Amino acid sequence: MIIKFGGKRNDFFLRSLILVFFLLCCTNLVFAQTIKRRPLTLHDAIQATVQNYPSLAVDANRIISAQYHLSVIRDNRLPNLTLMDEATDGTNNVVSGDYFTMGVVPSITQGKDNQGNNTFVSGNIGMAYGNWQIYDFGSNRALANATKSDINALQSQMNLDQQNLELQVAKYYFQLLTDYNIVVIQNNNLQRVTSIKNSVAALVKSGIKPGVDTSIANAELSQARLNLMDAKEQYQLSRINLKYLTGIDTTLIIPDTILFQKVNNGIDAIGTIADTTVKNKGHPLIEYYTELYNLNSNLNVSYRRQYYPQLSFTAAAWTRGSSITQDGVYQSNITTGFYPVYNNYLFGLTLSYNLFNIKRTRDKLKEQEMLTNASYQELKLQNTILNSLASSADVEVKTNLDKLNEIPIQLEAASRAYLQQVALYNSGLSNVIDVDNTLYLLNRAENDKANAIDNVWMAILDKAYATNQLDNLIKVF
Repeated sequence: MIIKFGGKRNDFFLRSLILVFFLLCCTNLVFAQTIKRRPLTLHDAIQATVQNYPSLAVDANRIISAQYHLSVIRDNRLPNLTLMDEATDGTNNVVSGDYFTMGVVPSITQGKDNQGNNTFVSGNIGMAYGNWQIYDFGSNRALANATKSDINALQSQMNLDQQNLELQVAKYYFQLLTDYNIVVIQNNNLQRVTSIKNSVAALVKSGIKPGVDTSIANAELSQARLNLMDAKEQYQLSRINLKYLTGIDTTLIIPDTILFQKVNNGIDAIGTIADTTVKNKGHPLIEYYTELYNLNSNLNVSYRRQYYPQLSFTAAAWTRGSSITQDGVYQSNITTGFYPVYNNYLFGLTLSYNLFNIKRTRDKLKEQEMLTNASYQELKLQNTILNSLASSADVEVKTNLDKLNEIPIQLEAASRAYLQQVALYNSGLSNVIDVDNTLYLLNRAENDKANAIDNVWMAILDKAYATNQLDNLIKVF
């Protein structure tokens, strides 16, 4: 056929071809964009959480802060050295008597002078003063060791928080898969109910079935729609829960449904269900409470070291000048006091001990010993909890695997019963109530399968967590 362009009809045909071509291009573009939206894998979800969740950044900042605190403690070993130079102008009268300087009373020096003298005099003093704690009987070292334990505890807490987040993301992810499957199940159920409703309407219209069957079918159809709405709502809520942890837009969260069926892969990753050995060594939870115990033990040592005295070396050198001569003559030129004329130095060893510190230190030590014992008991408790969780997870895995082996029988029987009742109803040998009952049984069997798979995955995750094999499980997927 030859198309000649020209005329209104041919112009209309050309425009139609262009429009169709444009629509096809747009459709292909949308389809291509849809293809790019690949499902969110469990590994990607966990990586996004580790990178974006704020609590891990909080833990990292606390670790850095503790490292600086350790530097501060190590700096305590440095000596103190003070340099000073001071020029003064004023009077120089003294009286006999003792007093505490209180840190604010000016210091003046002069021999006994019975008559007051308000002559303006000047003076100068330059000083270098330093002290260094030579030996503290291991007090500072014990405090540094306690700080190191604190850093290790913070690092262990960060590892524990990360593992708990990974476990939570994995559980949210499998919950999302379950909710997605239930949406599919309820959608299929709605289609079956719609088919039954159409069949009932045709039979009622032809007078084969009573009109009440239409009302019953409509009620079941409405219930199926409500069930689908509830399933979609739960699916969207699961998306929001996953977004809260991963920071990924909920519209981009599409579950990897293939993962839901890989139960055997998950079991292989954590070992046989008969293996109840808990690998507590290296478990972030145990490591965290072990470091807390080490921290409290090192604090015990630090408090014990406070019973010992401190040995310090102190030295000072200074130079002085004054506008008052050695003979007590007040020179009229007060600037002469700004030139140093006398030099002195002083050094010594100081052994200091606060007697009343014994009582305070003893009470602190008793308090810390109780905290240390509490942290040890907490460590034992966490070991018990992990062992219990592993044993419970084994039971749940086995039970739900047995359910998965039984559910196909339930599904097969429910599906046959449903098809038979539909055939009997269409033949006039059954009623719509019997059809609805078999439809309910089929829908429940499908939901039981989805929930059993979800339960076995939750048990696998608990076993992986308890036996410190969560990373191995995640690597499989």
